Amino acid sequence: MNLCKCGCGKECNDQYCNHHHRRGAIQSEEMKEKNRIAHLGRIPSQETREKNRKSMLGKKQTPEQIKKRVKSRSWYRPTEEIKNKISKTLTGTHLSEERKINIGIGNIGKIRSEEARKKYSKAKKGHIKTEDTIQKLKIARMYQKFVKKDTIPEKLLQTELSKRGYLYQTSYTVFGQPDIAFPEKKIAIFSDGDYWHGNPDKYKPEDIIGCGKTKSTAQNKWERDENVNKRLQKEGWIVLRYWENEIKDNCENIVDEIELFLSIKFKVLENKI
Repeated sequence: MNLCKCGCGKECNDQYCNHHHRRGAIQSEEMKEKNRIAHLGRIPSQETREKNRKSMLGKKQTPEQIKKRVKSRSWYRPTEEIKNKISKTLTGTHLSEERKINIGIGNIGKIRSEEARKKYSKAKKGHIKTEDTIQKLKIARMYQKFVKKDTIPEKLLQTELSKRGYLYQTSYTVFGQPDIAFPEKKIAIFSDGDYWHGNPDKYKPEDIIGCGKTKSTAQNKWERDENVNKRLQKEGWIVLRYWENEIKDNCENIVDEIELFLSIKFKVLENKI
């Protein structure tokens, strides 16, 4: 019996040796290129695909391996038939929360080319969102933090609170994004502009307010604010709303009222402890 020369103790036959001695061998760039060309256009059988899938189960690729894989497929352009097959396969599938987070992290800092933007825009044209999707998007948007400049009424409140030694957060990331918040005491303060929120002393329910996407009736503005109040109250927040003209005329009195709520909340917390 011919034993393998590497000392593994196995019988040396052509089939075994070819497979065995290739393991761990470092291929030259020329050899890699030959193998790549030899495999071009080759469609693996269903059995081979299943083997590859099972062999990869539970394995996490390193960032280096992912880069290599992406680079090796950079030349590949799927045909329309394959694109349709992939689209059909993915229709109706739901991504796990972990997968969604990973996709989000992967897209951070990515700048789409003008061509990619046009393609994305074209693909979305005529796409009708379901009522359920619209509601989900509305709720998600209410939790987003938008960078904005502080208005004059907001600055007046902030200045008076700072004078009295209170620490607060502005544009806090919670449903509705309060203008001023005390997260530990769960107190949310909104400074509502007379125009943008439709002060009832100045506007009727049917009056149109805003422009573009923000354009709606005063009644809709009031309903939206009421919805924010209810949602925050459900989550345990105390919601305080003040109109722009009230803050400008009686800023100190309003901060006195906020102080009262802060002291009550503080006593409740002390009793719980």
